[in-house]
Formats: sequence, C-alpha cells, structure tokens
Amino acid sequence: MTPPPTAFSPVLSGKSDPITAPSPSSINRRYSKTRGSPGPTSPSLGPVTSGISGLSLGPSSFYRSKSFGSQGSIPGSGHTSDGESGTNHQSHALPKTSIFLDNRLPSEYFKQDILKIIHRLRIHRWSKYVAPEMAKDLQVTRISGALTNAVYCVAPPTYIRDVIKMAHKASVIAGVDQYTGHSVPFSPDANAVAKEREEVAEAIAAASGPNTTSEDSGYVSSISVSSSAITKKIPPKLLLRVYGPHVENLIDRQSELSVISRLSRRHIGPKLLGIFANGRFEQFLEATTLTKDDVRDPDVSIQIAKRMRELHDLVKLEEEEERALGPCAFTNITKWVGPAREKLIALQKQPQYQGKNIFKEILGTETFDEFEEAINKYKTWLEKQYAPKVDDPKALALGQEQIKKELVFSHNDTQYGNLLRILPPPGSPLLSPAFEHRQIVVIDFEYSGANTRGYDIVNHFCEWMSDYLSTEKPWKIHHTKYPTRAQRRNLIQGYAEHGYSIRAKQDKSSSVFFDDEAIEAEVEALEQESMNWRAAVSAHWAIWGLVQAVIDASADAKMREDMVTSEGYKFEDATKDEGSDEDEAEEEEDAFDYVLYAKEKIDLFWGDLIKLGIVTTETYSGPYVQIANDE
Repeated sequence: MTPPPTAFSPVLSGKSDPITAPSPSSINRRYSKTRGSPGPTSPSLGPVTSGISGLSLGPSSFYRSKSFGSQGSIPGSGHTSDGESGTNHQSHALPKTSIFLDNRLPSEYFKQDILKIIHRLRIHRWSKYVAPEMAKDLQVTRISGALTNAVYCVAPPTYIRDVIKMAHKASVIAGVDQYTGHSVPFSPDANAVAKEREEVAEAIAAASGPNTTSEDSGYVSSISVSSSAITKKIPPKLLLRVYGPHVENLIDRQSELSVISRLSRRHIGPKLLGIFANGRFEQFLEATTLTKDDVRDPDVSIQIAKRMRELHDLVKLEEEEERALGPCAFTNITKWVGPAREKLIALQKQPQYQGKNIFKEILGTETFDEFEEAINKYKTWLEKQYAPKVDDPKALALGQEQIKKELVFSHNDTQYGNLLRILPPPGSPLLSPAFEHRQIVVIDFEYSGANTRGYDIVNHFCEWMSDYLSTEKPWKIHHTKYPTRAQRRNLIQGYAEHGYSIRAKQDKSSSVFFDDEAIEAEVEALEQESMNWRAAVSAHWAIWGLVQAVIDASADAKMREDMVTSEGYKFEDATKDEGSDEDEAEEEEDAFDYVLYAKEKIDLFWGDLIKLGIVTTETYSGPYVQIANDE
C-alpha cells in the first residue's frame, strides 16, 4: 500500500512509471513551438497529478457585432448556468491578461493558448480541475461566423468527471475530507475497497491513457461521491469571443465593457468572466440563435418588441456621457468617414477599379465630399422634424435638443444572429405566458448607445432583408424581404402596449389602463419615426462596411505574425491541413464582401433620400433602390 499522502497534496498513483495518453494526431503546420513549455506531446500521469494537486483542492484564494450565429448553445443573459447562486461579476475587478490569442493557429496550439488564458484569468473551476496537460482534449467548437468576432464554445475534456471524482477521493485522508473538513465513513468491506481501487484506476486511465491497471491507482480511502456533487464541480462551458483584426476604428472596447457592466446589474446580456488582449470569455447558456425566418413569425416579433421596450425603458442613459453627444448613429458616422475614405482610396488601386472613379462606383457621387454633404443634409432634415414649426433661427437648435431628450439606450444591431432563445428548465417562470418573451436574449452590445426608439426599431426591420448565413451572397440585401406594413405594425403595437405594462409595474400606487387611442397614436408616431431614420441605418452600416473591408491581406498576416511570435511561436513555410477548421473559418470570412455590402446599403440610402424629398433624381444621377413594402 502507498503511505498516506500529505494534506492537500493527494497521491494518485503508487508507481513512478508514467501512464501514456494517446498521442495527438500529427499535423502539417506552418508554426513551430519555440517557447520553453512542453509542446503538444503525450502527457504522463506525473504532470496530470501535479496539475490537479498543485491547484489546491482546498478553498481557492482567487476567485454583429455584426456577428451571425448558427443553431447551437450560445451565451446568455447573465444568469448562472452551473447551479450556483449568481453574483454580480462586476463586484470585483474583472480578471485581465495581456495574452494575444490567434484563432488561425493550428488546433493543438490554439487549445494550448486558450487554456493558458483561462488559467491566467483564474476562471472558476477551470483553473482547479483542468490541468495544462489536458489542453489537447479541450472541446472547442466554432458556433458562429463573424463580421467583427469569431465565437467559440469551450468545454472541458470529456473525461473531466472522472478526473474530479478521482481528485475528490484522493483528498480523503485518515477519514477526513480535506476539501470540506467533514468526516467520511470508512468502509471495511474488502470487496468495496477493491471495487473502488478499480474505479479510481479507470478514472486515471480515462484521464491519461489506456495503459493502466488496478495496481496504478494506489490506495485511497473508501468514499461514496454522489453524482450531483461531482456535477457541481464540473467546469462549465465557456463562450470565447475573439475580436476581429480590423475593428479598432469601429468599436471602443472599453466603452463596450462599461455597457456590459451596466447591463449586468439588470441581468441583461452575457456575464463577463475575463478579458485578454483581443477577446474575452463570457458565460455560456444553452440556447438557440433565432433564424431569418424566426424573426418573421408574428408571435416571435411581439416577443422581440417587448424585450426591446424593456431595454429602452429600463436601462437609463448616463446624461453627460451619452445623451449630450446626440444619436450615436451620427457619432459613429462622423468617426468612421475618415477611415472609410482611406479604404476607398486604397481600393482605387486594385485592378478591378483601374481607370474608374471609385467614388462613383461605390458611393454614386463624383467625390467622397459629395456623399458626406448628402449625409449632413439628411441629418439637418431629421433635426427639423423635431423642431417647432415656426420661422425662428433657433428652431434647428431646438430640434437638436428635442432629439437628445428623446434618446434611449438602444442595442442598434438586433439582427437575428444577436437574438437568442434560451431553453428554460421544467417549471421555470419563463414558460408562463406572462414571461415567455424573456426567453429572448439579446447579445453583442458592441454598437449599443443612445439613439431614438425609431432608429432601433427600423434597424431591426432592415435586418429582415439580410441572410448572413447564405452560402452564395451573404452580403446581399433582399429588398423584398422588408416587413410589410402589417408586419411592422404588429411589432410596433406590441412595443407600445408593453410600455403600458412596464409603467403599471413601476407605478403600483395608481392604476394604469390601456388607452387604445393613445396606443394607436404612439404606433403611428413610431411608424413615421422609424421611416424617417431608415436612411441613417443604411448610411451607418454602409460606412461600417467600407471600414471593415480588407484591401491588403498581407498587413493582417503581418500583424498576426508579430503578435503570435511575441508569445513564443515561430512562423515557418509549410502547408496547412486540408479541410482544417482554420481554412474553413478563413473561407467563411472571405465569403462576406464588405464593399458590396456597403454598396447595397448606399443604394438604399439614396432611395430613401429621394423618397423623403431630400434629394431629387435631377440633383442625384447615381443608382438607388427604393423598398416596395413601405406602403
């Protein structure tokens, strides 16, 4: 028998011979490891043991986007998914590390770096039970394509339950559980002890390799570990978000994290677990992403409307920082026009545009300045819609102030890939008709901020025209898919009526009754406001698309090489695996043509300006598209 182990340092094997795990499949890679840590070789029992015991079993002292999703389990709304009581994850400093994660690395190295970051962030349970040597067995699944993000589900190795059971049993010393401090009954039954030794040996084999026997398990005091107790210790799935390489001009990540922190206090959006140089880890909930067809369902549309109303009414703007700046749609446009102009100038040098006026080809104008002038003219027209109808030189300023008064906190990117339906367990309040709409969870607040209600509503309507998962033209805008008047009114009426429900809950001292005339007036006003702001949506995403466009792929490759080499990799000339995940990811990203997407949005922008009477076909001679479903 092996001597009793020292407290908090359980011995899992009575032999010094290593138990070899299956070797990882060989790959043709264009990278070679140069850093000091072991490469992706077969781990022995020794490292696995130290990985578990070294991370003490005692109480720890540490704690669209434009993105388009696919069916699967996706991050949720800030509720815990592991059975523990949830705590506000912003009550303590958010864990951070400066490590850069390159999601184009071969799978083995990608997994190693993922686990390294998880350990640096000390994510609950992961840093305790998932040793570095287990990296090759992580379950990493790409669950969405990306326009500004790549999103993955990260799950522990399939054998993690056996590892936890083994570690828990090994912590029992002289009849005392070193993890809980409780006495554990000892079974003198020789058959029970022998059976348990075999179970531990099987657990070791599952964790480290097939070449083990009962003799490798050593002696561990007999203890019955309930399945539920082990389940509570299993590291939860994580949502890994890797930021795209071309969004530094588009997204203020510090502002985004501040927004997520604010939303988390209301249990809205994902629970943040930690951030690294170019991404973050979030809570992961079992859910399905809505599809382009789901959002057209009348009942689902009303549920979306209710969730949008709750966001607008219950999340307050911070007056000085947000409302004073005006609509963030125009703030973003102002910030992005410079980079967009530069991208078009660079695009002019590409072979397909030689001898052509790039501005005329994409923007429909002779110069970029003319396009900017049209946006400014439209902005002035919008401000006049909120100004008093008097001949007063101060009227325009009053219109600007009125817009600021009407701003609400908006998501600004409620395309179907950012709308999830969580899967509530039996008996959940979310299954009742009164709360069914709360099964809808909105994610990705990268572009959230102050906008009018009409802007957020019409942005959602415009997303009905997109099919980001199309295998042929994911950038294409399908104008005939814009919601009809009946479909628009269905959502807007649900939005207006839910406002009364919210006010009734907030004002319990008095009765709030539905006023049919007031609701109808609100519906009409929101219908018109959304129509007025549609051109702003088109201009916003058009300029966004131009900034996103990759003109020189070599610059991106050089950036990645510099960042990854600093982490200890050396790039070499070699052929990547055929059919690898990295190849598929790159092909998926390459399929989305940001310039053509921008062109589609620009044509819609001009069509709306003509319909609103801001420009005429005499003053604008370029291409335009008008939506037929407006009436």
